[in-house]
Amino acid sequence: MRIKNSFVLGLLTGIGLGYYLATDEKEEMMESVKETAKKMKDTVSAGMEKGKKFVEDIRGHQQEG
Repeated sequence: MRIKNSFVLGLLTGIGLGYYLATDEKEEMMESVKETAKKMKDTVSAGMEKGKKFVEDIRGHQQEG
């Protein structure tokens, strides 16, 4: 089963890479990937900030009690 999954993953990766190399829209695709990566980074950063604040709030409540 593992070999089949690896083969399928490799096949799909090869198809994607082949499509990328064959298209004239490389710049648009790269900009789209960069934009999506930036959005994901911003989302993760915002989540980390919320998490830090949450932990600080918990620590503040523990010190009060």
